[in-house]
Amino acid sequence: MSYYEDLTNYEYLDSRYELDESYSVLNIGWIDGLHKYNVGNVPEQFLPRLWEYIIVPMNRTRGLHYDCILDGQNKTFVAKFQKYAIKLGDAEIRVIDEEHKVVYASPNLILHYIIDHRYCPPKCFIDAVMNGPKPDSICYKKILVEKDKSNMNTKVGCIFCGAHKTRLGFCYDIKRDDTKKIEVVEWENNIDISQENLIYNAICRECGGIFDVPLKAISQTM
Repeated sequence: MSYYEDLTNYEYLDSRYELDESYSVLNIGWIDGLHKYNVGNVPEQFLPRLWEYIIVPMNRTRGLHYDCILDGQNKTFVAKFQKYAIKLGDAEIRVIDEEHKVVYASPNLILHYIIDHRYCPPKCFIDAVMNGPKPDSICYKKILVEKDKSNMNTKVGCIFCGAHKTRLGFCYDIKRDDTKKIEVVEWENNIDISQENLIYNAICRECGGIFDVPLKAISQTM
């Protein structure tokens, strides 16, 4: 995983976006074991709010990032919450501040860093997660989703408005967890889900709706 100091200008895979110049795009959560990072506690409702961004991945890559420096060895992590189990390390998230002037760019491994390494993001990022526009809002869609060049699939129609303007990020469907607790586990030892259960989380660029698409259905459209 690349290291970038918090609140520095984002540059990793920035060619996939065409944001208005009025927005500042800043790094958050690109940590490693060679540089000091802030340690502390986040608000009680922060993790469930952050999860809303984790299930809408941006800048997906084909490979996985491992942080053997922080964890002592290469591991693949899965975050489990509500009806999802999402593999971390192959995507980023975007969080917009309340004033719609700053876009925060983070690896989705930030969830693992917060839970397992007590990484505490800057207050401005926490405030943005708690109070900024949510990924299923029209505002978020207009600022970010329609400008994201990755994971586009025009063959999958939106179940809400019918538009063929969807972007995809995969997750693993599991039974709903009503404990309201986000858990990060090791992939190899704690979860074994076949390709038959692989589904994609789709977000419509037209209406902002989010829905699930089975892998089988996607394969049939290609």
